[in-house]
Parts: sequence; structure tokens; C-alpha cells
Amino acid sequence: GSSPTTYAMEIGHTIYYTLESIPRDGGVLVFVPSYSMLNEMETEWEEQGLLRGFQLRRGAVVFEPRGGGQQAFDEAKNEFTDAVDSGGGGLLLAVFRGKMSEGISFNDNYCRAVFCVGIPFPSTKDLKVQLKMRYNDSRSKVDAGYLSGSKWYSLQAFRAVNQALGRCIRHFKDYGALFLIDARYAE
Repeated sequence: GSSPTTYAMEIGHTIYYTLESIPRDGGVLVFVPSYSMLNEMETEWEEQGLLRGFQLRRGAVVFEPRGGGQQAFDEAKNEFTDAVDSGGGGLLLAVFRGKMSEGISFNDNYCRAVFCVGIPFPSTKDLKVQLKMRYNDSRSKVDAGYLSGSKWYSLQAFRAVNQALGRCIRHFKDYGALFLIDARYAE
């Protein structure tokens, strides 16, 4: 029998069918909240044949490397930009708050669409996050203008989304489509 469709495959199909309406030679960026989700997508897309479909539709499919230092990062970025330069387009999958999502300009044809999958809330298991939230809660009780811990926490997530979306439209005449894939964006 057929197994139920996983979240990674649902996201993959959503992106795959949306690509039909995005110029073939342009780059497309996909941002996800974690490396584990990125790995899951890569593995399942490979196993289910969807990765091959993306390669046929978009040329190079590049996943942001986890670790590996500057050289691995540069190789991945160059593989993507070379694919776009060759006219075959490209699909780059990366992590919110990762190197690809901050500080790199994918202007003009390097980015004709950005897909933001999920909302990248910081890990509540991270001690720094716990302490910051606790600090903000105590500070907001004495200073009405100070953000509570939960408001600060939400703000961090949407700041990361804005960083990712900002990879796309970089100047006055630039253009691209922005897709927010998560029901919570409608709230």
C-alpha cells in the first residue's frame, strides 16, 4: 500500500507545482526552520523521486550545508549562482538564521521567489533564550515600555522571516514572489 504523505512531501509538492508560474531561468530560495527539516526534505524528496523532478524543472537543487565551514558554504552558494547564470535556474534550500538567510544579496535573477516554510521560533531548550525571556518578563513588570518574554520570543521569529524575505527584492527595479507557507501567517 501507499504510505501517508509526510509534511516534507506536502511542502515539496506545494513548491513544485508553484514553480510552474515562476520564470524558469530565475533562482528560487526556500527557507525552513531547522537543519533536521532540511535533511528530512532532502532524504524524502530523493527517495520519492521529487528531487529528480525539481532538477528537471529547475536545474540545480542545492541544500545549505550544515557545518563544513566557509568552503562548503561558498561551494553551495556558487553551485546555485552558477546554475542561475547558465540560464537553467536553480533551487536553494536553506535554514532561517543560517548563513544563506542573512547578509547575502540574491538580487535580480538569483531570486525570483522566496518560500518561507513554517515560523522559525528560537529553541526554548536554548538556555540563552530561556534567560532572555525570563529577564524580559521581570523587566516588563517594572517598565511598561519593555517587551514581555513571549512578545520578544515572537519578534525573534518574525525578524528571521523578514531577513529571509529580504534576500529577494534588493533594489527599486527588482521583483520576485514571496510565499509564506504556514497557516499561522493568516492569523
